[in-house]
Amino acid sequence: MVILRSLRQSFIVGLAAGVTAGLVLPKPDRPVLRPLTKGAMKSALLALRKGQEGIAHVGEALEDLVAEVRSEVASEHEAELPRSSGDSTKDGSSRPGALS
Repeated sequence: MVILRSLRQSFIVGLAAGVTAGLVLPKPDRPVLRPLTKGAMKSALLALRKGQEGIAHVGEALEDLVAEVRSEVASEHEAELPRSSGDSTKDGSSRPGALS
């Protein structure tokens, strides 16, 4: 999240600087400004794409971890079920030492 926020702030600052420079610089220098602005925006978009890929990898890792934990919890829950059902009598009450 911090990386994405930093990239977004950098992109906004670069865009604002490009617009400001476009308004401040005299007209003969504007043809030079367009390739510079275009290059800066291209770099920002590539950096944003890399950030999104990184976030996607982290998301996949977290999804795998959640699935693994859910599987472990389900298997532990299933392991507890036969033990608890074997101690109860036919009427649902449980008596220690009673045989079913």
